[in-house]
Amino acid sequence: MGGALVIGGLTLVSPLADAAAFRVGGANAAQPVPQMNARDLTGYTDAASMRTRDRYQTYLASRPAGVNSIYVMGSSELGSNVPQNPISYFSRSVSDTDLFMSGRGYVQSLPHALELAAIADDLRPRKVVLIVSPQWFSPGGMSPQSFGEVASVTFTRDALDNSRLQESTREALTRRVAELADPEDSPGLPVASSGALAPLNPLRTSLHRVAYQFTSRPEDLQKRYSAGRHAPDITGPGDTKGVPHDQIPWAAWQEQAAKDGQRAVTNNPYFIEDGYFTTYVAAKLPTLKDSMATLDYAGPAPEYGDLELFLQTAKDLDVQVLLVSVPMNGRWYDYAGYPASRRALYYAKIRDIAHQWRVPVADFSDQEYTPYFLYDVMHLGWKGWLDVTRACVEFGYRN
Repeated sequence: MGGALVIGGLTLVSPLADAAAFRVGGANAAQPVPQMNARDLTGYTDAASMRTRDRYQTYLASRPAGVNSIYVMGSSELGSNVPQNPISYFSRSVSDTDLFMSGRGYVQSLPHALELAAIADDLRPRKVVLIVSPQWFSPGGMSPQSFGEVASVTFTRDALDNSRLQESTREALTRRVAELADPEDSPGLPVASSGALAPLNPLRTSLHRVAYQFTSRPEDLQKRYSAGRHAPDITGPGDTKGVPHDQIPWAAWQEQAAKDGQRAVTNNPYFIEDGYFTTYVAAKLPTLKDSMATLDYAGPAPEYGDLELFLQTAKDLDVQVLLVSVPMNGRWYDYAGYPASRRALYYAKIRDIAHQWRVPVADFSDQEYTPYFLYDVMHLGWKGWLDVTRACVEFGYRN
């Protein structure tokens, strides 16, 4: 009896159970599921697909021979509705390179740190791009509600199970998750009530990890099953039409981006896309004057600690990182009372962190007033996405 329980427990936590849950979910797929080739999978940012490693592993196993990829992490800018968003066009335009996109609204440094620790051993090459948004660094930091919206039990379990993480990093990740996780909104995650915030010695840390493996497994397997149910039907590897990465006509693409932006921005002086301005700004415009007069993204914010935790995770796992520093909309922030001199302090702080951790940063802070760089008051737009895409490609092929 005891032997059967041990075998059952080992089976429960084994990778075979992960694969089985995903396959069973696929056999009971939600209807209809989208059909796409492996290269199109790089831009498939369905919420269920971004909670497990399965989308990336399926892509790696199915992509055409000779096609390289760069793993790109971000947040809500991945939903920017512009043709230059690489989700929309890149894999269909470039013959030998994909940008594997991961992120959505509310995903910030901590969820991406867990994701990185979960997928690091799969990364080909061992590089990752993190697109950093100024709005992440608000004084209150990431809320438990926002974290619960994007938290992944499977990434958390796989991350904490990565034996190459330093124990201090593993403990820091566990503690930070426990600070934000709500036992009702985020079942299966370490929470403060579980004792995760108690002082941890090596034995207690090991026991906690073992206990977490078992207590998280039902929710973990359910998420893998859900990912399988929503996984698209992969029709093949995809073609390799288009131009090689070193022959991309960036200047021509930028000319088209400017034309697209001009057509989309006609009703305001802030270079905000017309529909966004009409829906979210126009009616409230008088009340938004100087509404950011006391805001300071360079002040104390939990996100700075989370960003450094992301960089520590990458260092532990020998993953090269490129930080992308997205600018604020200069015209809009001027109107809202957040002056350029104070904004400069934020950009400098991101550069300082990159310097301290010896990671490169694609710094676009000088593009605050560039027309069509941003889509609205914060998200990458027509020209901005092209500049960021180019930085990602150059990083991916840099020795």
